[in-house]
Amino acid sequence: MKVRQLLLGLMICSVINGFSQFYQHEKGYGGEVIYNLPIGEFGFGARMNYHFSDYLIVSPQISFFPGFNQLQELNGGLNIMFDVNPYNDLGFYLTAGAHLNWWMNYESSPLPDAKAMNFNPDFGAGMMWNYNCIRPFAEYRVSVKWWESNVRVGIMWYPFSCGDGIVCPAYYP
Repeated sequence: MKVRQLLLGLMICSVINGFSQFYQHEKGYGGEVIYNLPIGEFGFGARMNYHFSDYLIVSPQISFFPGFNQLQELNGGLNIMFDVNPYNDLGFYLTAGAHLNWWMNYESSPLPDAKAMNFNPDFGAGMMWNYNCIRPFAEYRVSVKWWESNVRVGIMWYPFSCGDGIVCPAYYP
């Protein structure tokens, strides 16, 4: 069962990568530190951003909470981001996604509907530096299933966007 889910995830990432290459927009890779606000737990994550247009970004993501305090889980899923102002250096975006959650120590939870495998839709907002190849970001998200929120801070690397910025033609011919 887990092998099938892993293969499905890899297939989805491959299809998204193919569409992104077809549209010739940016691709970014990055990592993040996550803080789950209600339970005070830290986690780590990785993501890829595929820009389908200036406004639309598709982002496969994976995150892991190692269980420093009480939460030990692995999440994998897909978020769609809508960049509100992609032409400014500091961009703001809205995000919505769906994630499959493997909660490793769900038995210790007082929640009556806690299971090992859960489907978690989420939504949120964030901001990201829209310029050059190293782009820090910060994001706030809320899980719809558990109504718990988290803050994510990380860095994206866009390897093909490095170099000189846009030069205004009025000043430089």
